[in-house]
Amino acid sequence: MKRITLLFIISIICVGSTFAQNELYTSRQNNYVREGAGAYFDLVDIVPSGKKLILIEKEDKWFKVKLESGKIGYISENCVSDTKPKKEISSKFADKWSKSNVSKSGLAGAIKGLKGVSAKTEKGDPEQLIKYLNIPISNLELKTFYAGIQSENKNKPNKKLLDKLTKYMPEYDPEYEEQQVGLGIASRLIQNNVSDNKKLQKYVNMIARTLVSNTKFFDWEFNVIVLDNKIVDGFAVPGGYIFITKGAVENCKDESELAAVIAHEMGHILRKHGLQEMTKRSGHIKMDDAFAEMDEALGEKDEETKEVEDDLEDVILSSYENVVHQRLLDYELEADRIAATLLYNTGYDETAIVRLHRRLATQQSISNDIFDNNYLKPNDLNLRVGKIAEFIKDNFENNSNGALCLVRFNNNIK
Repeated sequence: MKRITLLFIISIICVGSTFAQNELYTSRQNNYVREGAGAYFDLVDIVPSGKKLILIEKEDKWFKVKLESGKIGYISENCVSDTKPKKEISSKFADKWSKSNVSKSGLAGAIKGLKGVSAKTEKGDPEQLIKYLNIPISNLELKTFYAGIQSENKNKPNKKLLDKLTKYMPEYDPEYEEQQVGLGIASRLIQNNVSDNKKLQKYVNMIARTLVSNTKFFDWEFNVIVLDNKIVDGFAVPGGYIFITKGAVENCKDESELAAVIAHEMGHILRKHGLQEMTKRSGHIKMDDAFAEMDEALGEKDEETKEVEDDLEDVILSSYENVVHQRLLDYELEADRIAATLLYNTGYDETAIVRLHRRLATQQSISNDIFDNNYLKPNDLNLRVGKIAEFIKDNFENNSNGALCLVRFNNNIK
């Protein structure tokens, strides 16, 4: 009888242990559950932090789970924990950052440009942005695309370097919730005319997904949008939103250079430079918000008064950015290092970023406007050329043996 009782107790413990092992908890502020095991599958649901999931099975780096709602889908291993996380600060709504009276200092801090200069934006609508996101790309398409890079590649990946560059978690105020801030600001940037070239839009997103597919950031959702603008530039916004101009695409000579533009903007997002800078400017942002509330209470201003105030705000912002110039430059240098590493590990020619910056530096020196607030600033791009060339020499073997993918580039940018 004692033996039967003991076996019964052991079986109860084992069953309880099995149930515990099958329970997981969401660990990020926003956790994406998808229809399949990959970041390119459609969303089933977006689950907040601390929600319980029932594990069904594991497939590579993804868990097939059942949600509390009864829905079934796949979630990345990066989004789950065995224990329930502590409650975090609640987020603000995206529409705050899409309004016309949003803090200019906050916008300038959040938007990180390829040349280190922020974009000017107008009031946006987050609903309009949705149609440009999550372009459908199948797993087979992605594998074929990657195989095209590897057919030209002679480099051996340095996976440990990317881990080293992204080891520590950047500090920023969690009040600036990444997805909400990003959605609001990205909705402003699409006001600058999105290109209607669907082939090109899909192409740049194929490059982006390939760049992170074999990294620990494989489940991060990046969306690249091409703007129909001849100016050569690119912008990164918190939440994985990347904007590149038609001029930037046409300025590239091959796919490795276009990948360098995208990888640089990815570097800003991976290191959360926009959120870091917004945190450092929190005093300016709160002051801007207070003045905006005061303006709303006082009523509509005439156009002349608005214009004078806008000009004054621009001068103040420009002066502030001159004071913190070195900090902003440090963001660019870090994004360059991550870009070179992503290029090399994916199989692209990592020196593409050197060629790209050298060309941009030449173009900037030719076209500089004495009325531009960047006139007579130190030539940051030339400095960046030297720094990234030195980084590549010190960290990668067989420089310039990566893929260019020139034929595919020419077939897709037309």
